[in-house]
Amino acid sequence: MQQTAASAEQIASTVRQSSENAQLASQASVGNVGEVDKAVAIMQELDDAMEGITSTSQDMAGIVKTIDHIAFQTNILALNASVEAARAGEHGRGFAVVAEEVRRLARQSAEAAHQVQTLIETARQRIEAGQHKAGSAGDAMSRIRQASHNVNDLMEEIRAAAREQSEGIAQISQAIAQIDQGTQESATSMDAYISAVDLLSREVAHLSHSAHAFMPIGERQHPVTMRQGAQPRQDNVLALPSRKPVHSPLASAASF
Repeated sequence: MQQTAASAEQIASTVRQSSENAQLASQASVGNVGEVDKAVAIMQELDDAMEGITSTSQDMAGIVKTIDHIAFQTNILALNASVEAARAGEHGRGFAVVAEEVRRLARQSAEAAHQVQTLIETARQRIEAGQHKAGSAGDAMSRIRQASHNVNDLMEEIRAAAREQSEGIAQISQAIAQIDQGTQESATSMDAYISAVDLLSREVAHLSHSAHAFMPIGERQHPVTMRQGAQPRQDNVLALPSRKPVHSPLASAASF
């Protein structure tokens, strides 16, 4: 019984340890949920920033198109000026040089506008790719967050189950203690009963020996049992001298 109680106590200790571990895991899970929430918020801010960059890039692309259009119109005007300068002959030669320089600058502006347009388009594509990855990362963070919540709920269920197991084991330990106490009480009662029986046996033997002393000499061979068919002799019984009653602990033994 003591070994059973010790085993129950060991199981209770293991359950308590499991409950404490589940509580620590639950606290860690709550912390992870908080960190994941922060990461999700950062990813959302990053996505918003990328959308803002995309919008700005689109505005820049519009401006570059305007610059390209102005460069194209400037080039046409410079070409027309060159034609008019050629018609003017010697008087338009200086103007023709200026018109050619304007055309050259217009072409450079157009080329620069095209390069900027290409860079903006490349940046836009990269931003879109970044937004896609950020969205995927945000979805992954959301799944991790949900998984963390699920783990937290599971840990709470484990803690509740461990609490119930601990309470059940405590009840079992209490029942084992009561059984052990009852067993000890039964053993004590049995010892008292055996002592009483032993005392009663010794008292019976004493009474038998005392009675044997007052029997006729011919009947002393069998002091305890009377011969089969023999009748007690009334005259011998009446002739016995009066004796004081023998005090014995039979009354105390009868209480058992």
